[in-house]
Amino acid sequence: MIRKILSTTSVFVAASASAFLLNLALAKILPPADYATYALLLNLMAFAAMLGDAGIAQKYLRFFLKHENGTYDWPRAVARDLPIALGLITACGLGFVLIYPQVALGAIMLAMLAGLGFMLAQWLCALLRVVTQAWWVALIQRGFPFVMLAAASLLIGFPGDMALKAAAIFALANLLTVMAAALACRRILRVGPRDLPADSGPDGWSFFFLLAGASLLYYGDKLIVARFCSAEDFAAYCLIAAFFQLFDLLNSSLGFLLPSLYAKDSRSSRRIFRVSLAILVPVAGIGGLAVPGIIAWGFPQYHPVSPWVVAGLALAGLGKVLNAVVMANFNLNASSQALRAFTLLNLGLVALGLGAIALAALLAGPGGASMAVGGVWLSRMLLALRAETKLNRKVMVPA
Repeated sequence: MIRKILSTTSVFVAASASAFLLNLALAKILPPADYATYALLLNLMAFAAMLGDAGIAQKYLRFFLKHENGTYDWPRAVARDLPIALGLITACGLGFVLIYPQVALGAIMLAMLAGLGFMLAQWLCALLRVVTQAWWVALIQRGFPFVMLAAASLLIGFPGDMALKAAAIFALANLLTVMAAALACRRILRVGPRDLPADSGPDGWSFFFLLAGASLLYYGDKLIVARFCSAEDFAAYCLIAAFFQLFDLLNSSLGFLLPSLYAKDSRSSRRIFRVSLAILVPVAGIGGLAVPGIIAWGFPQYHPVSPWVVAGLALAGLGKVLNAVVMANFNLNASSQALRAFTLLNLGLVALGLGAIALAALLAGPGGASMAVGGVWLSRMLLALRAETKLNRKVMVPA
């Protein structure tokens, strides 16, 4: 078990390191305006993929993880859920065309295609985790940064529109990962006779709204800053965010590892939360102090750095990881009624939070948006912690 955890974690570390190095290299070599274009397309793709997921990967984990391989008819489940994802990603593309008219239509279309591939890879990896938590599943799930790092020379050396180049490489990278995931599923997953239970439908909608809210919080600050601030401010904002990718690494690693642990012992979540809090608070503080100096030394074209942007993104990273620790247990073990009640509260918080982020960006620029998103993530974590505390007081079994 320890070896499996270490090997899986090493894949996530390597993937995050690849994404971090790629971001630093592009920020160093490209003009800030081109780096801003690359970062915008990347965030558009990631937002569309996360929203298009519609909570379906989490639904697969909730229902498939507690049964043996071959219990459910997984190809039927995927085929039934795919039109929902296609509709959501298409809606994202149409919205992006209207909001960001400066981006070429072809680039947005390629970015949405890339988002579809990324989303399908996450679905298939969720199904693979029913059978194994092996390192190679994590490698497929987190394969995108490795391919992007290998293709970095195409972004830097080839002439042409940065938006089209970036989106085309995103699409190619995700095509490779989804093909790998599909081949793995066909090889090791058995097709069972059972369809998903009736309550998977309502629970699926709860997961959709939870993930939609998380998508807006994960990427809303960047999309708002890109819309209301200058390209140079947006490029600096994304560079600072890259230095806090440690929190995204922990978030994705815990999301991969914790559901299997909580399926066996849901009460261990409180101990994991306390340990995470004790470790992450000093890390966030050190990062907040170190990042401005690092950028001033290595990236003078982005200097001076707003301390408010740094502080807000550090708080947001802390909130994301602690939220992931709590929600992995809640999503897996809460009753359908509790899941729906939390979803409604979360939607209200997200709506208020996005309004606060947009208003802060208009009034105080990137620093205001960053502090607002930090506050929203901490509020979401506290809301989830309250719901999970009720879960731990009485054993709640999914209906």
